[in-house]
Amino acid sequence: MPTIVPVVEGDGEVAAFPGLLSQILLEKHNRPDVVVARGKRGVVNAKGRPNLEKKLEKFLQHAQNKPDCDAILVLLDADNDCPVTLGQQLSQRCEQIGTKCPVQVVCARRSYESWFLASLESIKGKSIIPHTAVLSDDAEGLPDPKRWLNDQRPPGQAYKETSHQAALSSFIDLDPAQKNSRSFRRLCHALEQLLTALNSQPV
Repeated sequence: MPTIVPVVEGDGEVAAFPGLLSQILLEKHNRPDVVVARGKRGVVNAKGRPNLEKKLEKFLQHAQNKPDCDAILVLLDADNDCPVTLGQQLSQRCEQIGTKCPVQVVCARRSYESWFLASLESIKGKSIIPHTAVLSDDAEGLPDPKRWLNDQRPPGQAYKETSHQAALSSFIDLDPAQKNSRSFRRLCHALEQLLTALNSQPV
C-alpha cells in the first residue's frame, strides 16, 4: 500500500498529525488503502521550525529513506509569517532538491492549534476545552492560538502539545475546519495533490 511520510517540527505533531491525515484520507477521499507513517520511527521530527527550514534537504532525505516512502508531506507553523509565502518558498526548495517521490508543503496559519479553533464546536467539552469556550475572533485571526488554549485551562494546568495535541486532533470536524481555516483547506488540497501523484505512478 502507498505510504505518506510526514515531516514535522515537533513532538506533538509526531503523535497528532498522522491521525489527522488518516482521517482526511478516509472521510474525504475514501482511501483506507493509503498508509500514513506513524510514531518516532515513521515520522521525521525536525525538532523545531528553525531546524526544519535550515536542514530541509536533510529531513527530506531522511523521509525518503523510510521504508516504503511513496510521498512526503512537510508541515510547519507559519508563526508570524504569511503561510502562503512561506509554503511557496519551501516548495521551491523541495523542487530544486529533486526528490524521488512527490512532496507537498503545508504551513499552518500561526500554529497547528489554529485548526482546533477552526473546529471549536466539535471539540468543546472534549479533552481540555470547556463547554463554555468562545472565540473572540475568527480561528485564524487570533495572534496566539496556543495562548488561547492555555487561557481555557485552570491555573497551573497549561496546554502542552505532547499531552493534548493528539487528543484534540481526534475531535476535529473536517467540514467546519475547512470552512473556517484557509490553511486547513491547504492541508486538504495538499493531500489531494499527493493522492493524484500517487495515482499516476506506475504500479
